[in-house]
Amino acid sequence: MKNYVGLLTNVEIRDSLARFTLETESGTIKCVIGNFFVSMKFLMLHNNKYLISVKGSFDPSNDENHLIVKDFKIINEDEFVRELDIRMQ
Repeated sequence: MKNYVGLLTNVEIRDSLARFTLETESGTIKCVIGNFFVSMKFLMLHNNKYLISVKGSFDPSNDENHLIVKDFKIINEDEFVRELDIRMQ
């Protein structure tokens, strides 16, 4: 698994999965989180506000080339994020 760091943008829920874009120094990475409860909390995060670090891998069978997120950390968490208690379970 590789680690990527970037700005969280374009958060949406589709098919009970959180999908978001990670804007990194080297480009844009489309990401997906499969945990429904974490996905619902991710939807509450504001776009273009949080810097996150994600670990995951690309699924070669995925036509859209999404990074399948296995773990993440919000680097610049604030009180709102702490109250949501967003983390992989």
